[in-house]
Amino acid sequence: KGDLSATSSMMSWRRRLQIAVNAAT
Repeated sequence: KGDLSATSSMMSWRRRLQIAVNAAT
């Protein structure tokens, strides 16, 4: 289940990045 945790972490920072991009737009 370690893979799932890593994927969740990636999705987290990626979602945060998209939120930052949305705020900048």
